[in-house]
Amino acid sequence: MDNITVKEQPVCRHAHITEKTKTGGTPYVKGWCEYCKAFVYTDKKFCICCMKRARHETHHLGLKRILNSGIQQLEKTLNDFESNPIGMKHNELLYGEIVYNNKRYHIPMKYILLYKQNKVPKDMYSEIQDHTTIAR
Repeated sequence: MDNITVKEQPVCRHAHITEKTKTGGTPYVKGWCEYCKAFVYTDKKFCICCMKRARHETHHLGLKRILNSGIQQLEKTLNDFESNPIGMKHNELLYGEIVYNNKRYHIPMKYILLYKQNKVPKDMYSEIQDHTTIAR
């Protein structure tokens, strides 16, 4: 038979946490460690259990800044769009052009309008980011 070497699991120095654990009073940030396969406290970039790189939650700050400037730039258009809505099928075809940091972004009006009305759930930001294009 072949000799199979089994890697020993690293000794965990800290208790793992759940997805809903708050990190407000601690000097750590919550993140997902692929090596530990659990949510862990992280010290900026590294898991404090195994010292491997951890992945943090995406906050989509850049997208939110683009949408905020888009609301200011397209204010008149959005007000017209709110008062005279077109069918949902056509809303996905209408794109708003937003100029932000010397770049032109094209985002569907449907998403800009939802963001203006504060009706965008957290999980929808990645969908908005997928539909956002940068025009040259």
